[in-house]
Amino acid sequence: MKDIRYLLTFVFIVLVATACKKEREVKISSKNASLIIGNWLSTQRHTLVYSIDNNTLLKDTTINYDAANNINWWFEIYNADGNAFVTGKPYKQNNILKADTTSFLKYTINGSSIILKPNGGGSETKTIRSLTETNMALEGIYNAFPRLGWGLDIRTEYHFVEQAYYTKQ
Repeated sequence: MKDIRYLLTFVFIVLVATACKKEREVKISSKNASLIIGNWLSTQRHTLVYSIDNNTLLKDTTINYDAANNINWWFEIYNADGNAFVTGKPYKQNNILKADTTSFLKYTINGSSIILKPNGGGSETKTIRSLTETNMALEGIYNAFPRLGWGLDIRTEYHFVEQAYYTKQ
């Protein structure tokens, strides 16, 4: 009888221990991790804006970052250790080349998703639409208020689907 009680107690402890939620990081798949490591220059952003109420497409905008429109582009830098950075366009100040880093992140890849965790907290998940040795496309879906000048009510929240395209530098 004691043996059964000990066995049941042991089984109960094992069940409780395995049922407790543990903070686990998703492992980066080796294939995608090796492809994503490096400096990625944004080349294009395609934004679709929908009404939250009836899912009507309200805006479809594509911005190409090239010599004629090179003010807004950015770099996303992914390191092998899971750290990532978003930086603006490099500029010279006192003959020293500088770049403003706007985000310090940790990243993990889970299947076709990349999870970005800013050091300040929170997280953002983007879908990896394509990833090769030279090109990458990421898609983010979120609700937000529009920027000024978009021709939309800035007091109204909309549904955004953004695709950003990059080339490896």
